[in-house]
Amino acid sequence: MGEAFVFMLVFGAVMLIVILASVVQAQAKKKRQAELLDFATRRGFVLHPNEASGCGSFMSGYSTGGSILGNNDFVAGGQVAARLASMFQAFSPFGVGHSKLISNVITGELPWGSLYTFDYRYVTGGGKSRAEHHYGIVAFRVPLNFVKLNIRSEGFMDALGGALGIRDIQFESDEFNREYYVKCENDRFAFDILHPSMMEYLLSLQKLNWQLMGPYIVLIQSGNWPVAMLDSLIATTERFVQLIPDYVRQDIGFQPQWTSSFD
Repeated sequence: MGEAFVFMLVFGAVMLIVILASVVQAQAKKKRQAELLDFATRRGFVLHPNEASGCGSFMSGYSTGGSILGNNDFVAGGQVAARLASMFQAFSPFGVGHSKLISNVITGELPWGSLYTFDYRYVTGGGKSRAEHHYGIVAFRVPLNFVKLNIRSEGFMDALGGALGIRDIQFESDEFNREYYVKCENDRFAFDILHPSMMEYLLSLQKLNWQLMGPYIVLIQSGNWPVAMLDSLIATTERFVQLIPDYVRQDIGFQPQWTSSFD
């Protein structure tokens, strides 16, 4: 009788914790969605509803029903998610995992480009080894055709690789070399973009993970971007674009044909 009582007490406590955790999670999700709606409304952007239909892999079109489709497929998000998946497939972290999900999509037009921000989740492994990975994406489309350029915080493994002779691009600023890890398909292009004023600007900011390729600038972080940071990320990227030298703009600029986010 005593053991049965203890078991029921422990079971009840565990269930209570699970229920409370679910309630807190639901409240946080509702609060975030309300904040996103306020942000989109204030800026004149579009908050796209989280659609229930599934969409196909990056290149194979659409499917319906919201079922898990395949290792490279999205399980929710509809046509908006499919378009975003196609646009950003070449960027990290889109090339790995399965059961991918795009949600809380906001798009909009700025005087200098297009905005795309959304929450992204993918899964690795299965069963007991299953793990979910969550990222926040803030991306911009601008009328500049960038060479592939990655600028991110220097990490321990990067420093270890440098000690072993595996080095990223090195600049005149020792401080910048210590703080940032830079990879580019064309070293000359990296030097053109990361001139002294640009390096000084990046050193003045919270460290961000920048990915440039084609007409896109993509900022990612592990975990969702706080809604309160979105305005500053837009302003930060606008200033980044303004600091690109005129001679670089002449080389990589083009006349945009788009009039909306998904043209």
